[in-house]
Amino acid sequence: MELMKTKSVAFRCPVSLMQRVDAVADALGVTRTALVVEAVRMLIREVRSRDGRLVPPYSCKDSLAALKAFPEKAARDSAE
Repeated sequence: MELMKTKSVAFRCPVSLMQRVDAVADALGVTRTALVVEAVRMLIREVRSRDGRLVPPYSCKDSLAALKAFPEKAARDSAE
């Protein structure tokens, strides 16, 4: 088996997010590095599937469907 070359990187991250990363890594029995690498791979696949957009394009119909999923928000918004 050929070993993949790696590079050490550093980035800033909110403490609360890293605590969640560590908790998920512990629960899955993987290292923080393994979890972050897989999360980045998943994000890259998702962005590629959306033609380079971080979020999918939303239509007015999608927005209305989202409001129906949160009736309390829809009621509050219509009252304003």
